[in-house]
Amino acid sequence: MHERGSELREMGAGIYLKINSLVVLKELGLLSAIARSGVTLQRGVITGRGGRELAKRPPLRKRETIVVLRADLHGLLAERARSLGVEFRTNSQAVSAHPQGLLTLASGEAMTADLVVGADGFRSAVRDSLGLLAGSHSLPEGAIRILVPRRLGERDGLTTEQWSGDCRLGIVPCSTTHLYLYMIGPANHPRASALPVDREFWIDRFPEERDVISRIDAGAGRYDGLQMIAVKGWCKGRVAIIGDAVHAQPPNLGQGAGMAISNASALGKALDDNDTVPDALRRWERDRRSLTEEVQRWSYRYGLIFYALPSGGGAGEAVRASLIRMIGRIGVTSRKLAWLQRGGCEAVEIE
Repeated sequence: MHERGSELREMGAGIYLKINSLVVLKELGLLSAIARSGVTLQRGVITGRGGRELAKRPPLRKRETIVVLRADLHGLLAERARSLGVEFRTNSQAVSAHPQGLLTLASGEAMTADLVVGADGFRSAVRDSLGLLAGSHSLPEGAIRILVPRRLGERDGLTTEQWSGDCRLGIVPCSTTHLYLYMIGPANHPRASALPVDREFWIDRFPEERDVISRIDAGAGRYDGLQMIAVKGWCKGRVAIIGDAVHAQPPNLGQGAGMAISNASALGKALDDNDTVPDALRRWERDRRSLTEEVQRWSYRYGLIFYALPSGGGAGEAVRASLIRMIGRIGVTSRKLAWLQRGGCEAVEIE
């Protein structure tokens, strides 16, 4: 495992783990630790300006969705990998790969392997060296992800997403001591993307959440512009590409990492079930790509409710509110969206 940074680390924010990723974590023997570390969600709601309820998510089954600190998930996965014999090399950046299984590092070192997996983000050097990028564009939105202190029992089991004008604010508990906030707004608005967080701006947009927003530490948070990636393929020869390198998407369905986790597990199973690595990679892409790209498309479409409609209040805001109510109330769209939010898995309890 080659890591370009000087240490293995994850940014200080939360992450939604849904059925498709929880199944994998159970197979790895990590589900119980994740459940102890995080918060199991029971219900969710979408509200509009002033806290007016727009849509209520159906009650969640036990362990259908767990929100956890990213650092906790990252640490558990790294520990499990080490226990299985994985060697981690830090300050080791990949710059290219060859279909025959050749990996070249920034240091000039080259090595061969039975399989190379590029999981190096939406700017993937491994993917681009193979000519697999079809297109990439920045979306009109960006997101601040941040943690704030959580009071005892605060918002237990509840996830909320609030809409106000051209901004969204999500609040969800992710540990006994932290709330995870995601703050989405126009990428070209300097106050919506400012770090340190412009607390006055966000309180003005969401005055009912003044108490939570006021807890934001001036030195905390991470801002990311939202991206969409299109690729010509997921693999070439003995090289596979995974994660944001092939399906970078806005976080609207909470499935960016979830699809990466479930696709990685599927890759392992394909390698077990096929005689050669190239055959396994082709089978894996054939089985998983269609679903993954459907999740990506719907995540993008959800965001269009915001930046493709007027956002200054009045008629535009009313249309957006009507759309989200319609999605939640019409059986076909409601079931479809719920299925995609689970990463294409059926609604089952994971014990």
